[in-house]
Amino acid sequence: MSRIIGPDQLSTLCHLLGGETMDPRYAETYRRELAELLHRRVSYILLVGMVFVLLFSFLDTYIAPHLSAEFFRYRLETFSLGGLLLLANHLDRGRRFPHVIGCAGYLLITLFIVLLVVRTGGVRSPYWVGLPVIIITYTAIAPLTMHQTVICGTMAAVFYVLALYFFAPVPPESFLVLFNNLFFILCFIMIAAIQSCTEASAREREFVLRMEEDAAAGELARQADLLEEEVARRTREQMASEERYRLLLEQIADDVLLVNDDGEILHASPRFYRHMRLEPGSRERVSLLDFVAEPDRQRVRDGLLARLGRGESVVGFQVRLVGADGNQVDAEISGTLLKRNSQILGQQLVVRDVSRRKLLEQELVRSLETVKMTETATILALARLSEHRDITPGKHLERIREYCTVLASELARSRQIMENIDDSYIYNLRQAVVLHDIGKVSIPDAILMKRGELTAEEQEICRRHTINGGDVIKAMEAQAEGSGFLAMAKSIAYFHHERWDGTGYPQGLKGKEIPLSSRIMAVADSYESMTSHTLYREVYTHRQAVEAIVLGAGYQYDPVVVEAFVARQRDFDRIRREYSEVEEELSRRRAV
Repeated sequence: MSRIIGPDQLSTLCHLLGGETMDPRYAETYRRELAELLHRRVSYILLVGMVFVLLFSFLDTYIAPHLSAEFFRYRLETFSLGGLLLLANHLDRGRRFPHVIGCAGYLLITLFIVLLVVRTGGVRSPYWVGLPVIIITYTAIAPLTMHQTVICGTMAAVFYVLALYFFAPVPPESFLVLFNNLFFILCFIMIAAIQSCTEASAREREFVLRMEEDAAAGELARQADLLEEEVARRTREQMASEERYRLLLEQIADDVLLVNDDGEILHASPRFYRHMRLEPGSRERVSLLDFVAEPDRQRVRDGLLARLGRGESVVGFQVRLVGADGNQVDAEISGTLLKRNSQILGQQLVVRDVSRRKLLEQELVRSLETVKMTETATILALARLSEHRDITPGKHLERIREYCTVLASELARSRQIMENIDDSYIYNLRQAVVLHDIGKVSIPDAILMKRGELTAEEQEICRRHTINGGDVIKAMEAQAEGSGFLAMAKSIAYFHHERWDGTGYPQGLKGKEIPLSSRIMAVADSYESMTSHTLYREVYTHRQAVEAIVLGAGYQYDPVVVEAFVARQRDFDRIRREYSEVEEELSRRRAV
């Protein structure tokens, strides 16, 4: 037995008994293939059984000569029934009943052998040997599982025992013979079961490997097809790209050049030669530097050719080129180092004529300057409306503008200010501050020109100039979309009388709730008010004004803005002197 059941077979037996099932992807295919195999082998089994039934009829003449005629009749009947089963299997086109037909043939032969055993003495009949033979033959040829083999073998043993029990009772002295016969039958059943187990396992492994091989072959074929398609697609794209590049090079509006490290032109588009007014015969051994204006040549060597030689890319390099006819054009050059397979082919340059753009830029700059001058004049004219109704010192707006500019420039260097103070911010601030008191035009002359202390109601009317001025600028802002300085002017008009400690008006904002532009304006306006000549108060000296503003830090003014004011107080004093009023202007105002 140890020679029959080896280690590998035992491992296979345990593997199958563990209940592992076929991969669901292959189960249906495996079932159909197994049914086809069983259909073919059932035909072989029936043919072998029919041949053996007739072939072994000569044994009847030696074992039971007196029953040979009867047994021959049994053999012919069995042969005929086997033929019918063979025909039924042939007609089973759908492979639906191979197990039924095979099992029927197996039972037919088994019953035939049991009949011979009963007719020739029962337990001591030599015909019992046919049972192990039919078990081994059927299970060896038919692709059965271990369980199916055990069932088939057990059925044969059961039929044998039942036939003896009912038709040929075993005497006590023959029990040992019965035990011997059953022992050998069971041994053959076990051998057949193990064989079926190993064959079924091998058959499943072979099937799975074949399916995986077919799947791998299919996937490989699919990948090969995809690769062929990808190669064909990329080949078409490469050809189309080369064609587009050729057309682009011929039709591009810019000049395309290929030069070496010294600037010698290796290749250039035809447009470049036409642009430089060159004759066709002069295209050989031409240097880019020959077309560069003399003052720009060294800059081209250092800032363009040298950088490209180091592998850097250059974009928007400005240079002046001179054509063969002496005409000068403004050009913009972009370039990169051209390589192919790690080999440097040269420096590829794209030259664009920007002369027209330069002219347009200059015209645009002049137009913007004109707009700014007009805008500034309009703002100053609008702001002076309040000056003509108020007893305001001369050049008040000019001084306020310069004071705020100085403070903003100093605050731009401070790390304590979170706002971004750049050139645009300072420009908008200069434009905005002159409108801070535009709301005073809404104050009645009787209150505005009143000498003496104002009543509480009159003070409230005066304070409303912040709201009125802010509302006016707000309406202007709505009409002029995208104006940065009007948004800032609105904030200054609304909040330049707010105080750092929250006791100001009109909204009582506190600390950094007050916009930075309004905090700057508060300090500049206070200094202007203290140091300017008016009819109703004494003029502070520069030192007195500085001391008063420093005392107000943290109460009336932002301490950071006061620090900037102290740092630039000399500039304030200089501006005050440069924009001081002439005595005649002051006398005129007093006379009015």
